[in-house]
Amino acid sequence: MKFLAYIVALLVSPGLALALPGDPVITSMGMARTFFPLNLMNQCYLLTGTVNPTTTPVNAPMCSMYLSTNGNAYVKQDSGSSTNWNMLSAASGSFLPLAGGTMTGNIYMGNNAIGNISTLALGETSPQAGAIIDIVNNTGSTQRIIQTGYGGNVGTRNRYANGTISSPTAATTGNTLGFVSAQGYGTSSWPSTSTGIINFLAQGTFTNSSMPTAIGFSVTPSGSTTAAQAMEIAPTGDVLIGTTTDSGTQLLQVNGNSNVGTVTQGVWNGTGITVAYGGTGQTSLTSGAVLVGNGTSAVSQVSPGSSGNVLTSNGSTWVSQAPSGGGAYVVSGSTGSPNLITTSGVTAGSAQRQMIFVATSGGAVTVTANPQISAGTVVGQELVVVGTSASNYPVFNDGSGLSLNGVANLTNNAVLNLFWDGSVWHEQSRR
Repeated sequence: MKFLAYIVALLVSPGLALALPGDPVITSMGMARTFFPLNLMNQCYLLTGTVNPTTTPVNAPMCSMYLSTNGNAYVKQDSGSSTNWNMLSAASGSFLPLAGGTMTGNIYMGNNAIGNISTLALGETSPQAGAIIDIVNNTGSTQRIIQTGYGGNVGTRNRYANGTISSPTAATTGNTLGFVSAQGYGTSSWPSTSTGIINFLAQGTFTNSSMPTAIGFSVTPSGSTTAAQAMEIAPTGDVLIGTTTDSGTQLLQVNGNSNVGTVTQGVWNGTGITVAYGGTGQTSLTSGAVLVGNGTSAVSQVSPGSSGNVLTSNGSTWVSQAPSGGGAYVVSGSTGSPNLITTSGVTAGSAQRQMIFVATSGGAVTVTANPQISAGTVVGQELVVVGTSASNYPVFNDGSGLSLNGVANLTNNAVLNLFWDGSVWHEQSRR
C-alpha cells in the first residue's frame, strides 16, 4: 500500500515528472534534476526531483540514479532510507562516467545489440583513419579473433553493391566484392597500401541467378612496395598464373617459364617441350627408335632397322646396320621373287652387309639413274647384287656413282660385289 501511495503521489505532484530511461538530463534554474528509476511492470522509469541523495536520506528503490549539477552520476546500492550511494566515475572501478573515461570492469550485453558505432578501437585510444574496427596487440604474445560454432557454421562474409544503401544496384565486372590483406612495417613507416592481398572479384554483371566470381592473389616482389596480381582462380575453376585471360579449356594456364614438376594425372595439351627445358622437341616417337642428340634442336631418331643390326657411328651420326667384320647378309628378294629393276636403279639398304636379288620386267634394261645405286650409309658397307634371269636383266655402266670394271650385265646367276667408300660404290669382283 505504501508503495502504491508513493507512486500515486509521484504522478500527481506538480514538480515531478516521469521520464523513460535514456531521456536527456534537463537542467532547471542552474541545478540538475534528479531521476529516480522505478521498476513498474518490469520497466524501469526515471522520476525527476531536486533531492541530493548524498546528504539527504532518500527512501528509494535499488535502481535509483542521481545526476548532480557538476556532471557526476550516482546509483543507489540498497533499498530503504539511507545515503548509501556510489558515484559513477573512473575512480570507482565499476562504472563508466557520463562524460567518458576508462572502463575497468566487464560489460555484459546479454542478447542486446550495440548499434550506431562509428569506430570500435580495441587495445588503443587512437584508431587509424578509415578503420571501423581497429585492434592493437602490444602484449608481445599472439592474439586471435575466434569464432566457435556449436551445431552451426561460423565465418566472415564481405558484401558489395553499387548504388546506395536505400537503392542498391548489381555488382559488375571489375568490382572488388571484398578482400583480405596484410602489410608490414618498414624502416620507419607503414606502407600506404597492402603488400599481400586476396581479392574477391566480380567477373560479370550480377543477377539473382548468375554471379561469376574469381579470386585474385596479389604479391609484392623484393625492391617494391606495390602489390600486383600473380595468380587467379577464374569462375570456371581454372588456375591462371601470370595471366588473367582464361582459355576455358585447361585447368592450369601459365604465362611464362614454369617448372610444373611431376604431372600425375590428366592429359598434356601443350606444345612439345624443347630441349632447352628438358624435353625432346618431338611430338611423337617411332616405336623402338633410339634418340640421338642434335644440339639445342629436336632430337633425331634412329629406327631399329633389320634384326641383328647394331648402332654404328659413321663419323657424324649413328646408324642402325649389320655388324661389321663378317656375319650374315641382310637379304632383299630371292631367286624366285627378285626385286624388279627399272631405269631408276637400285636402292641400297642400311645394313653393313646386304644382298639384293634383281631382274627386270621385260628384256635387258639399262639403268640410267644418277646414281645407279643409291648412296651407302657407312664407309666399308658391302653390297652384293645377284641377277636371276637370262633374258630379263638390268645393265649397269661405269660412272654415275658407280665405279665398275666395264659394263655389268646381271643375267641369271651373275654376281656383282661392291663396297661403299663414302661417296661411290666400287666393284670388288664379279662372276
